[in-house]
Amino acid sequence: HPDTIFYSERGNYTRSWVTHGLVEAGYAGNQTAFHILRGYYDWFDQCPYLPELLRRAGQGVQGMIANTRTYFTPIGKPQDIQVIQRYYQENYWLEMLAKRDPAAIWQYPYDHPHCYLLTSITPYLDQYRATGEKKYLDAVLGGWELYHTQWQHIGGAISICEAYSYPPKSAFLNLQNGENCGSSFWISLNHGLHQLFPTEEKYSNEIEKSIYNVHIAQQAGSVGIRYHADLNGKKELPTAINTCCEGQGTRQLGSLPEYIYSVAKDGLYVNLFANSTIIWWQKRQSITLQMATEFPFNSDVKIRLSTPVPTRANIRVRVPQWAHADMPIHINDTLAATGKPGVYQSLDRVWSDGDTITFTLPMAPRLSLYTGMDQMSGGLRYGLEYGPILLAVVAADVADHVGTPPAPATAKERAFAHDLNNSLARDPGRVVWPVNLPVSAEEICDRLQPVPGKPLHFTIDGASQYQYVPYFQIDQEFFTCFPSLKTPASYLADRVGPNDLALASKGAVATSDSELPTEPGCTAKIIDGIIATPADFSANRWHSADTPHPHWVQVKLPQPATIDKVVIDFADPLDHPRSFQGIMQVNGKDQVVFDVTNYQGWRNYTANIEPAYTNSFRLVIRDSASPLHPNSAQISQIELYPYVGSG
Repeated sequence: HPDTIFYSERGNYTRSWVTHGLVEAGYAGNQTAFHILRGYYDWFDQCPYLPELLRRAGQGVQGMIANTRTYFTPIGKPQDIQVIQRYYQENYWLEMLAKRDPAAIWQYPYDHPHCYLLTSITPYLDQYRATGEKKYLDAVLGGWELYHTQWQHIGGAISICEAYSYPPKSAFLNLQNGENCGSSFWISLNHGLHQLFPTEEKYSNEIEKSIYNVHIAQQAGSVGIRYHADLNGKKELPTAINTCCEGQGTRQLGSLPEYIYSVAKDGLYVNLFANSTIIWWQKRQSITLQMATEFPFNSDVKIRLSTPVPTRANIRVRVPQWAHADMPIHINDTLAATGKPGVYQSLDRVWSDGDTITFTLPMAPRLSLYTGMDQMSGGLRYGLEYGPILLAVVAADVADHVGTPPAPATAKERAFAHDLNNSLARDPGRVVWPVNLPVSAEEICDRLQPVPGKPLHFTIDGASQYQYVPYFQIDQEFFTCFPSLKTPASYLADRVGPNDLALASKGAVATSDSELPTEPGCTAKIIDGIIATPADFSANRWHSADTPHPHWVQVKLPQPATIDKVVIDFADPLDHPRSFQGIMQVNGKDQVVFDVTNYQGWRNYTANIEPAYTNSFRLVIRDSASPLHPNSAQISQIELYPYVGSG
């Protein structure tokens, strides 16, 4: 019956799946597929159910991509796009995305927030391609930035899912997220943006991370594909029962060749690094490019070109943003260029048969602070990547088995996995594996020692009971991608300077707009000379009441002085001030000496200012970093230093 179009997600998500399949079949040469597709959309584009499909059918926005993809096929018609503009387009949402308003994602007002909202951002990119209207591109770029900065794990997995609430930067480790579908949609969006802006390396970087750290990591050989990318404890058991993540994962794995190269009018972009061959036509001449590499297990890359006659082409080689140094590129064993990280290095010349391009990708360990909501006692958590590869900590006695292909599952085992995953997906108390490494963040990269014969495996000097291994090789071992590390010695050594005037011992007095009821008297701690560390911040801070911003804290000196330097030492690394203002009283009037927005540093902030004669300094905090406590403010110390003259 036609009314079944409203059943579950049939009218939108299922329609999109079928549309994708028919489009790919058509491009593969099956013209019957295009004929069926056109016949269906001739009906759909004028069916009586259109006014209800966005809201009445489950996750209605999922249906947009089906129409916009159809429009760009050989059988596309204007009404395919017009249906989206009339019945699916949400102008208020376009405006929220363009303004980078996080509520557009995690508080989406209709249906439920989900990584599936990505499936409606990509169609707006299609709308921009079809119409050229800037409002669509503004919304897409805003949506991209929101997901990238607010809902993406270290390593690339998308950290918002359904069933729970996922505030900005929550990055839960013990709650389901990292859905395989989300990374599929993220790859598709970045692929579309790369095609529009091919010289912007960041889009290929996102595709690369998603492939290695989600899609390959989620596949368990021939056993099946996992639903969620768990980053701590144990991975979910794989299934082969036609879940959405199996379908989207299979589609992306089958699409991998599309992402390695991009053909341009004047040449070629080399986006990813894999054994591969591409043949394309340049100025009516055929050029074959063959890439040989064992990346990511080996960082050497060799490219060989074949062409019947010398032909000019611009070969643009991606120098990844994760490269730890500039990348020399040789043509026929002679240095031709040196590429900077995060760019495409152009090699524009006449190419002859047998020419070679060689380079070594500058891979090195890279440590990032985990700032999400699942913290551990005893130290801060960090994620470690090697090049684009997310690494995981495992017990040393199981490290030799990591990467061994799992045995095919029986029907009984697949059924058990399905039942177990369903229970885990609703259980906030899922399996976790907390690891405290007795190594500091300052030391960890230097303490890594490669394991002979096991590429991307590292022992840890000073923590021999553990090893780092590629996350994509983890199967059913206990692991964590986010161990806690010791507080760096440099933090423990932090002291206020001897010339700091903002000290109670020198007669300074501190006041504030409020204090946390459980920490009475904490305002005085901003002038006690003790700088908090990540391990003891709760005992060495001023913490405001949990009331809406702005909050303020002030230091009054016993007598006026000429100040030219202000240092604000933060307390909780996850709840540092993000938008704040420094104000001094000069000649009886308030004078703003610095005004900061979107500050990302979590340790401290230093302002070298024009010398100002004053006896008071006020810090006004307008926004804090923690999504868990968005209304609170906290700092450890305010330091005020006197002007000592130019000589």
